[in-house]
This record gives sequence, C-alpha cells and structure tokens, in this order.
Amino acid sequence: MAKALIPILALIFVGVLINKIRFASKDTIAGMKSIASNVFLPVVIFNALATASFSRDTIFIFCITMFVLLAGFGIGFGTKKLYNKEYVDYIPFVTVTFEGGMLGYALAEVLFGKDGLYHIATIDLAGAVFSFTLWITMIERLQGRTTEGVKRKSLIKSMLTTPTLIAAIAGLICGLSGMGNMLVNSQAGDVYNSIVDMFSAPLTPIILISLGYGMNISGENIKDAIAIIIQRIIVVGVTFLAAFLVFGRFVTFTRELTLSMILYFTLPPSFLLSVYVKGEKSQNVISCVLSLYIIITLAVFCVLLCTK
Repeated sequence: MAKALIPILALIFVGVLINKIRFASKDTIAGMKSIASNVFLPVVIFNALATASFSRDTIFIFCITMFVLLAGFGIGFGTKKLYNKEYVDYIPFVTVTFEGGMLGYALAEVLFGKDGLYHIATIDLAGAVFSFTLWITMIERLQGRTTEGVKRKSLIKSMLTTPTLIAAIAGLICGLSGMGNMLVNSQAGDVYNSIVDMFSAPLTPIILISLGYGMNISGENIKDAIAIIIQRIIVVGVTFLAAFLVFGRFVTFTRELTLSMILYFTLPPSFLLSVYVKGEKSQNVISCVLSLYIIITLAVFCVLLCTK
C-alpha cells in the first residue's frame, strides 16, 4: 500500500508547497489543469472505452449513475432552506457530480493500471453527460449567463465542444463496434499504445499537484463544510442504494467494477464548481468542502488499496 500511496501524497504535498512558496501562480496551475483535462484526459478516456469489452452491464451501470445524479440533484434543491443564504444556491450543485476527470482516473490508474480504467470510464459516462448538459446549464442560469431563450443552444454547445464527453462518446462507439481492439491488434497497435502511454503519463502528476495547490481548509468554514459533506454522503448513499435495488440485479459485479463504484461514488463534487461560485463566503465554504472531500476520498482509496 505504501508503495502506491506515498507517491500520491508526495505529489499533493508538492502542490501545497508550490502554493505556500508562491513558486507558481494560479494562472500557471489553471493552465496545467486545462491541458490535463482537455488534452491528456480525453486520450485516456477514449482509450479506456475504445479497448473495453461491453455488455448489457454498460447500460445498467449508466442507469445507476444517472439515477444517483438526477435524484441527488432534486434532493439538493429540496434541502436548500437548511443552509446559510450566502451559499444556499450552490447546495444542489455540490450535492451531486463526481470528479472523475481530475481525481478519479488518477486514483483508478494506481489501483488497476491503464488497462483497468474502462470500469470507471463506464461509470463516469453518465456523469459526463449530466455535468455538461443539465448541471452546467442550470449553474450558468444561476449566474445569469443563460436565459430561457438560449438554454437549448447552450445545452447543444456544451455537448459538442467538451473534449472529455466527445472522447467518451467516440471511445464508446469504437469499443462497441470493435474498432478499438482492431486498431490495438493491427500493425499500428504498437504506435497507438506508445501515443496513449505518452499522453497518459503526465496526467496523474499534473492532477495531484494541482489538487495540492488548490487545497484550502480554514477553521471558520469547517462547520458549514462538514454539514454539506454529511448531507452529500447521506444523499449519495441513499440514492445509490435505491439505484442498486432497481438496476443492480442486471449487472455482474466483478471485483474491479465493485471497487471502481466505491471509489467513484466517494469522489469529491466536480472541481468545475469553483469556477462558477461567486461571493467570498460561498467561495471559501465550497473550497473547504472540496478540500475536505479530497481527504475523504484518499482515505477510502487507502482502504481499497488494502484489498488488492
């Protein structure tokens, strides 16, 4: 376990240190994250899905994730009145979504290797659809960036211009059609694998350093953050149980799929949320939630490592 965990903690610590000594600016880290999420990650997602073996399980895994997202989002709106009015509008958006891209894939690669990423990629497919359609449209409306008249246009644009979602759909098509495995087994297979390896190698270090740089846990916001985290854990747990009871009987739960689901549903909310949050109090509370949730995820990750 230490062999896998220590490098992860070391990279996160490097990010924290870079922030403390002001070695790199926020813009520099933002640029690194943009390259990771828009260049390296789509390649990893595409390869994971394009070379995967699919069955009817894929459909029901998608249904489980989407059920948790939609039900949790609705519950989030229903619990808004329980929270401080300074950040209450963001409660539904922090209640669901799971940061597969900027954390889940990095940890899953440590657990299963590059060839075992298709499980979390399959689980995250519904997350990508939800995040870049309903979730992002609603939060942009909250910020006044969209109106009812341009809602549909914004929805279509989000879907067509998101590299990770495009990569997921393309990878799914190649995987279901068998074209991905045909490519891997062809004469160009070695070149393809070399390209994938080069693009995937920098992903985990960049993500973990960026996470460390952005961690922000302040005493004055911990109480609010913990209340939000407890609600999120309860909502995700209850909605997942309901989804499992409805769809779980149609899914063959292998060991890797089970561990991938545990990891995925204990991930923090989407880091994209920090881009949209306005107001100093709201920003500080949401940042504290994300930072504390990273610690929770790493704790769960340690437990999963022990099961290997």
